[in-house]
Amino acid sequence: DTGQAIWTIARCYEVAVLIVAIGLVVVVVRQCRAQRRLSLDAQMLIGGVAALFWDPFGNFIQPSFFYNSDWLNLNSWTGFAPGVVNPDASRMPEPLFIMLVYPFGLLAFAMGTNWVMRQTQRRRPEWSNARLLAAGALAATFAGMALEAPMFLLHLWALPGAPTGLALFDNAHRYPAVEFLTTGMVFAGWAAVRFFKDDEGRAFTERGVGPTGSVLAIIAWCSSLLLLLQVMVIFRSEEHTSELQSHHD
Repeated sequence: DTGQAIWTIARCYEVAVLIVAIGLVVVVVRQCRAQRRLSLDAQMLIGGVAALFWDPFGNFIQPSFFYNSDWLNLNSWTGFAPGVVNPDASRMPEPLFIMLVYPFGLLAFAMGTNWVMRQTQRRRPEWSNARLLAAGALAATFAGMALEAPMFLLHLWALPGAPTGLALFDNAHRYPAVEFLTTGMVFAGWAAVRFFKDDEGRAFTERGVGPTGSVLAIIAWCSSLLLLLQVMVIFRSEEHTSELQSHHD
């Protein structure tokens, strides 16, 4: 609806993520030229593109996660997946905004989380890696909430089938705990790859596997995080729907 403010807001978000994408492309290209190899951040961009595949799979069993049609959208590919249960899966929109968020937005949030972890390490040098990761996970969760809370409040996307327990906002704008906790997990998982390195400056996905193996490893890591997120969303949404159906019966 071009007459509503939400249409303009969606355009602003799309322009913002495009600017971030262009900036990160410049940074990553410079890294690759300086290192004369595919840098870790470049590998993570590839991992983000691969992880995008799993984004619409929250709707594999039933309509669960909805994007607003005011985004610039394509159709979801979930309906073409083997064994898909939801007959309307391919009718769901998939925003171009999200297609840029996965490679570029996730890398940007990982960089921001790493900054928090470095500041924490500087102030608390005695802290273990586990504590640093916990600090990063907390920062990542709040960063994810800063991204998604306006989306739920503005109806730019919605997850109405999720449980109400610990959810933020009322039902019309429900921001469920399963969403902000798993999003924080994904952001922290990305940040961990960039932060924890060995004495040679290698991430755990780059050790002993060669250039091709490191790309495959980062794809596996990023996709596993997103697949775990979607399984948790599907499970909790399906469980909540079953509870509602039992109550109705």
